[in-house]
Amino acid sequence: MNFFTKLFNLMLIFLVLIDITLITWALFVGVSSQAYTYIVYFDLIVCLILIPDFIYRLWKSDDKRKFIYKNWYDILGMIPIIIFGPSLSHASTFSRYLRLFGVIRIFALFENDLTLIYTFFRKTKLHYGIITLFLIIISGSLVFYVLEVGVNKNVHTIFDALWYTLITITTVGFGDVTPVTIGGKSISVFIIASGVVFVGYLTAVLSSWFINKDRDYERFDKLENLITEMKTEIKDLKELIEKQNK
Repeated sequence: MNFFTKLFNLMLIFLVLIDITLITWALFVGVSSQAYTYIVYFDLIVCLILIPDFIYRLWKSDDKRKFIYKNWYDILGMIPIIIFGPSLSHASTFSRYLRLFGVIRIFALFENDLTLIYTFFRKTKLHYGIITLFLIIISGSLVFYVLEVGVNKNVHTIFDALWYTLITITTVGFGDVTPVTIGGKSISVFIIASGVVFVGYLTAVLSSWFINKDRDYERFDKLENLITEMKTEIKDLKELIEKQNK
């Protein structure tokens, strides 16, 4: 599986999961008519991407009947919800959950890559840094919301605080939300510092990983050369023994 195929499959996973989330949200939580229209059109776009992909895989398969038998859930999952009428139904949502089988199939194609990713996180311990950053974002948003809500005219919901924390920790700073209290400014300094520290930590981890990989390759080359030399010596010794026996 080449790079572009992997990229396309990752895009499919991303689109399918977003589509399922939006449709489930619309069915069980409820959305406005305008939001529902956007969801319907987004689902239609996803279907228009999935259908050619299914046709291509069917065309590439050696046994068409067996392929359809094994991937029947993809056919149901490709039916646009727009044909179910003006409102969502449990039937249309269920057909979207069938797409999860396709997601599992795609994940199976990334088995070797997932193993490599697992090895990377196990050796670098990068997941600890990511979890710490996630906790800082959540706690920083909550603290910023408590300090600024009712005082800052640009902070009305927790999502405003979360948006501010994200653009601050990445040091983007659009300026649409700014702290007005001393506490808000203090937590902002902490959030910015956390972002800078994480970038430095990420750079150090990646540098260490690549350096160690180079060392592993060098060790592998040395081991390979040693094995080659041993094979040559064994071959020479074998020839010498054969000559002596003659």
